[in-house]
Amino acid sequence: MILVLCSGETQTYKVAVICDTRSDANHSGTSGVNVSAVKAICSHLKKSGAEFVIAPGDFICGNVKWYKPHPQSNHVQYQVFLEAAKSQGVALPGNDGEVTLYPVRGNHECYQAFLTEDSIDAA
Repeated sequence: MILVLCSGETQTYKVAVICDTRSDANHSGTSGVNVSAVKAICSHLKKSGAEFVIAPGDFICGNVKWYKPHPQSNHVQYQVFLEAAKSQGVALPGNDGEVTLYPVRGNHECYQAFLTEDSIDAA
């Protein structure tokens, strides 16, 4: 048997969630990220008083065969996402953001085995 007793003051936080900000080449250019959506959402989250943001993935399109023209590497796409968020004050811990971003890898961040960096450069 486990008995847990809690006492003391409660603390509240204003938490936000952002995910699925990836783009497709037909509608959002070649960065793999819907930059305008990321900026608009992060601006709103900051103005709304969010203290931190949990981001459960799919920030980028990923390195997939169907993306035309060939996608940039996952690393480059992820940096585009981070820069768009940071431009609105939402950043990784320790990166001087007004709102802290805690990202978690989604399935699109894992799409990197389909095309290697060499096959992208060769295309």
